[in-house]
Amino acid sequence: MDTFRRNYIYYFVEYFNFSSLHNLHIFVLYYDPDWIKHREPPTCHFRYWVDEFVPLTELPAESPKPPVEPGNLDNVLVHYSVKFINELKARTTPATAKFSRFDVLTGHLWKKITTARGLDPEEISQVRIAINGRPRLRSLSVPPMFFGNLVLNAFPRAKVRCLEEFSVTDSAQLVHDSVTQIGDAYFRSFIDFGAMH
Repeated sequence: MDTFRRNYIYYFVEYFNFSSLHNLHIFVLYYDPDWIKHREPPTCHFRYWVDEFVPLTELPAESPKPPVEPGNLDNVLVHYSVKFINELKARTTPATAKFSRFDVLTGHLWKKITTARGLDPEEISQVRIAINGRPRLRSLSVPPMFFGNLVLNAFPRAKVRCLEEFSVTDSAQLVHDSVTQIGDAYFRSFIDFGAMH
């Protein structure tokens, strides 16, 4: 079972235990501030102000109007069959068998959605991918059932023109590289960033 599913199961079991009065006595809150303690001295090596936050100086005086009116949006539920996903994954080159179904499908969806939006070819397109820090924060040994927030984001980016020309392998490679860069060093640096600001 992958980490993503396992953590959802932990979350729902603990949530059920917490919200069920008859199970309240067995609820354990997994949180210890020492698990996410910053280094001395704190050192920040990544550009969190650009990726994770909007700097206060860039906030407009009034709330900006959304680029698309909410009434013009449609939610679409898409179900891809296992056969389609396997065929998509098979279109990646054999040397890149390290790609997960997530890498391949996210790259495919990112490419198709970017094309459907009709963006300027020179504009930068990105996708935000939530990364669970529990298994990645190896130097601090955070248990998988840690109840605090340990989620940061990966942001694969490419020019629209390039993304539209990319093969399935290229877009999956961008997603894969972006996700794998968010590891122990990135999370430790973010904890230090929090201590510094």
